[in-house]
Amino acid sequence: MAAPLLLVLARPLTLVLRTLPPSPLRRGLPAMAFCGPVRWMVFPPAAALLDFGGLWLLYRTGLFAAATERPLLHIAVHAHVLAAGLLFTFAVCQFDPVRHRHGLTLRGATLLAGGTAHAALAKSLYVSTPPGTAFGSADLHTGAQLMYYGGDLTELALAAAVAVQWYISTGRNYARHTAAAPVLSAGR
Repeated sequence: MAAPLLLVLARPLTLVLRTLPPSPLRRGLPAMAFCGPVRWMVFPPAAALLDFGGLWLLYRTGLFAAATERPLLHIAVHAHVLAAGLLFTFAVCQFDPVRHRHGLTLRGATLLAGGTAHAALAKSLYVSTPPGTAFGSADLHTGAQLMYYGGDLTELALAAAVAVQWYISTGRNYARHTAAAPVLSAGR
């Protein structure tokens, strides 16, 4: 849960664009990052659906049991969970350059809805095992609690990142408006 947040906070696209020498690859990377399918995937509600919908699909169908028996499926599930977490975190934080920035209200509401879906999944796992598995009660409760509280901590860190962006943008707007306002003379 923490890996996507830490990776996105490192701003990988910005880092690559700053370190690559001028080349066709450097010019093509932003074009690829801003193309239509990617634009839809970084739309915060779509990213949340891929992330949290994938978790619900994993734990509330037989996919989790199948992944424990098949190594390639297990690797694919882990890759999907990491990629979906990265996509969601990128869509909510939007630190790297993106062409179509979404407002803080949409990103905050999406984070709140995603956190709710994550918490509901964790609570449902506390009560019943994923289909096709036979976890002991103690293991089930420990895993569900880790998912619940770990998710809360990660989502609080994401909320803090969004709040810092809001604070910075509000401060910039305030500075722009106060600099443009005429100064009243003290003598009148």
